[in-house]
Amino acid sequence: MLILRKGSAHEESPPGQRNRRIIEYHSTTTLRATDDETPRCSSFVKWVMKIQVAIILLLALSPGCLFAGQPGTETSTKDFQSFWTEFRQAIKANDKDKVASMTRFPFKTKGQTDSDPVKTHTKGSFLKIWDKILQADPGLRPETDTMRRYVERKATITNKDLGSGKGSARIGTFVFEKVQGKWLFTMAYLDE
Repeated sequence: MLILRKGSAHEESPPGQRNRRIIEYHSTTTLRATDDETPRCSSFVKWVMKIQVAIILLLALSPGCLFAGQPGTETSTKDFQSFWTEFRQAIKANDKDKVASMTRFPFKTKGQTDSDPVKTHTKGSFLKIWDKILQADPGLRPETDTMRRYVERKATITNKDLGSGKGSARIGTFVFEKVQGKWLFTMAYLDE
């Protein structure tokens, strides 16, 4: 944080005028000098300490408030739930165009292992593999399942569905990200 600025307390005031910044520094001490002729070093240190304490308290007491609405910051379950409800309805209605409108392109697919390559898809190639994406097994049950059936059952979002940074979510094999304040379907794990 830059505390000293050009034209502030480290420069002389014009004759007959007091430097308000120096007087502000003095106001934080028990001396409470009212002129800018009194030595200011200890007053400046006290002023900096006061500012630091205020900043530390602000950060400690309200980290969520400082960055609310910024990309990649905490997102509530309710925020994603609204998107998920609409996305889920599009799947249940088999509305591929609606799903595509809620998807970021190029869309990515990746196999289940770390060594599997990431593949990118245009809207056209995404629509061609959409049925295969819905047939993928989410791997959450001992018996074989499909993402279509899982999505139909998954009406409610929990904190576990949201990523650690809260700007992402994972539902079965589907990955979602909040991009410029808007949730989008960005990737699916799919063995192609």
